[in-house]
Amino acid sequence: MKENEKYIIATLGPMGSSSYYVANKLQKVKEIILFDTFEEASDALLDNKCDKLLVPHAYPNINNFYMNPKLRVIKTFIEKTPVYGIATRLSNKNDDISKIVTHTAPVPLLDYYNVHYNGQLVLANSTSEAAKLVANKTYDYCITNEEALNRYNLRNYACENNALTVP
Repeated sequence: MKENEKYIIATLGPMGSSSYYVANKLQKVKEIILFDTFEEASDALLDNKCDKLLVPHAYPNINNFYMNPKLRVIKTFIEKTPVYGIATRLSNKNDDISKIVTHTAPVPLLDYYNVHYNGQLVLANSTSEAAKLVANKTYDYCITNEEALNRYNLRNYACENNALTVP
């Protein structure tokens, strides 16, 4: 790839994911292709369907990409993510949090929210997917980011007002 050439980037979707948010901030991006998992995005890179792969360090299985001899790290950078919080539908009046749907990466944030949580975690492929599942009434609560909260017309239930800085 030439230095000034625009590239196609693969990352985690759907639209509203933190990865999509960060990918949109990058320069020289011609197209962003969204996948259900980072592993599918990696396969697209290996199949020459895109030029670059974007995976945040918060992803618990990032070592799979570092240790893959077919991939090589070309750049690391630090970027603020959208604000994360626990979200629910605008119409939800139930304060009993028995299940929270989320991606694995922001699970440690539960310790920082001032909520009584007495249930189970349900894992989704992304926090944006988790927000979609709440919007579709599959679950009542999710950990998601501000982008997905707005995209799926949810409301904040509990939030730390700090954006995370993730490499």
